[in-house]
Amino acid sequence: MEKRELSTLPLAPLYKNRLHVAGFRTVQDLISVDAEILSKDTGLNVPDCRDIIQLAKDCKSCIPKPRTALQIFNRENSTAGIMTFSEKLDTALGGGIQCGMLTEICGVPGVGKTQLCLQLSCDVQIPALFGGLEGEVLYIDTKGGVINDRVTDLVEATVRHCHLIASGENDKDVQATVQKMTVEKFLGGIHIYRCHDSSELLSVVNLLPELLQQNKNIKLVVIDSVAFHFRHDFEDLSLRTRVLTNLAQCLIRTAREYKIAVVVTNQMTTRVHQGTDKGSHLVPCLGESWGHACTTRVILEFVRDTRLAWLYKSPSQPQAKIPFQITKDGIRDIVDDYKQEQNVQTDVISGSSMENTDSSVVNPAKRQKLS
Repeated sequence: MEKRELSTLPLAPLYKNRLHVAGFRTVQDLISVDAEILSKDTGLNVPDCRDIIQLAKDCKSCIPKPRTALQIFNRENSTAGIMTFSEKLDTALGGGIQCGMLTEICGVPGVGKTQLCLQLSCDVQIPALFGGLEGEVLYIDTKGGVINDRVTDLVEATVRHCHLIASGENDKDVQATVQKMTVEKFLGGIHIYRCHDSSELLSVVNLLPELLQQNKNIKLVVIDSVAFHFRHDFEDLSLRTRVLTNLAQCLIRTAREYKIAVVVTNQMTTRVHQGTDKGSHLVPCLGESWGHACTTRVILEFVRDTRLAWLYKSPSQPQAKIPFQITKDGIRDIVDDYKQEQNVQTDVISGSSMENTDSSVVNPAKRQKLS
């Protein structure tokens, strides 16, 4: 680290130029000099020289330590995911939206991207006794898609669902926990930032470490949507690619260091094929570089009148397409009422009592479990 070139340090171009002209090339050159001498050689003021020398010392002592595959495996398995209230989708994701990763949710307008993000904003606050993370959410809204009435509906449904499950429990801890679950508390756990352009979005993302240190209860960060401003604010596509790459790396680093889940939504665009294979199809926006940066990608789509969640990319799970529906209470599995009615009739004809019938068949809502 002592022979590390100064050009690789996070210094302003003016500082790098002054240091280069004065003959300073490596970290070792700075560590062995006093701030007053450095000031005379470079023409920079003494306080700035002290900061530069301290930065060089920090870089020298900051030697990264490798982690074993077993350590990474144990760390990933020790953190629960954020449930979506669709059991099939949670299973496909390996237990819900995973912490420590950047998850991208893509889809055409109206398919349910914001609804899924709002559902996650409620579910992340579910107490640990019910299989949740008992955290809060930092919701970065770039397009004004957060509607208070809809958020209230989802919060009320989540709280009501947990109270329903707790009603069959006699455990005092469960009862004490559920009594603390109120609509007001859940609404207070959703912190919304409204960003009107790409500059505001980048500023909030750069401040994420400070915000997470101030509020250690935040377990989920949502950006809805990441493409909204970048599709219009940048005419230089190469500059946009560099900015997006830095944004993705910042989000991934934040997710890993603070063990939180980062979820971003993305829009769709049309890709036209050239040559003999002419035609077009919808693809996520922001290009291939952005697509490779995201850890997990879920594409929401319509197939006739049915919504499908397509797990397109995952580091540990196979691709899968899961049907789901959006109800007044939020994201739910699609339950075939006709098949369930036939199952109940078959049980009655065969002489089995209703007490022996699976509760998930009699009451489809019970299929949406919390753990």
